[in-house]
Amino acid sequence: RIRAKLVELGHTTADLHAGLRACYGLLPADPDKLRTEFAARQEWAVAAAAKHLGSLAAALQYTLNRMELTDLPNRQRIHGDLHLGQVLYSASQGWIVIDFEGEPLRPLADRTTPDYPERDIACMLRSFEYAAATLVRTGCAERMAAESWSRQWAESYLTGYRERCAAKGTNQLHADLTAAYWLDRAIYEVAYETQNRPDWVDIALTTLRKHLLS
Repeated sequence: RIRAKLVELGHTTADLHAGLRACYGLLPADPDKLRTEFAARQEWAVAAAAKHLGSLAAALQYTLNRMELTDLPNRQRIHGDLHLGQVLYSASQGWIVIDFEGEPLRPLADRTTPDYPERDIACMLRSFEYAAATLVRTGCAERMAAESWSRQWAESYLTGYRERCAAKGTNQLHADLTAAYWLDRAIYEVAYETQNRPDWVDIALTTLRKHLLS
């Protein structure tokens, strides 16, 4: 049942992106600007959470440089901070997306700048990992079981998103761009938790380290 609901959440996310495209239009991709933004974000995050990210700076840069950020989709308005805390489920209406203010630590002007849908997807994937890590942290699940659940949740969500994109004839997800935004979100979370909830920083940091060192 959970998997079916997450497939529906993937459908809802694809519908959201389609609606935002219809309302606000598209802008061409800009790979050079994107790489500059990723690099600047990494520099900011390492400075904001030097205690945790300083030793990972070289690995972060190396990982980003290896990603093939070409043949990108057009840019568009997106949610900007899409995670499980930004969606509600109603038996009569299905999934409802709320809170379009964007990431709290980003400058306000940046939050409405056209971006790539892959940012929202990566944010939601990180949210599944956060939920699984919280189950482990609170003693509600063993790590291996929680990580397995997280992978299943992500698979179901992505299945729903891809199904809807295929039905609408819109672009499928760009794999390296999604991975780059996953990395971008993870370092943002380390910086955010360092500044606001230092007791939670291990949730973001553990997954990031595992990803970089795997």
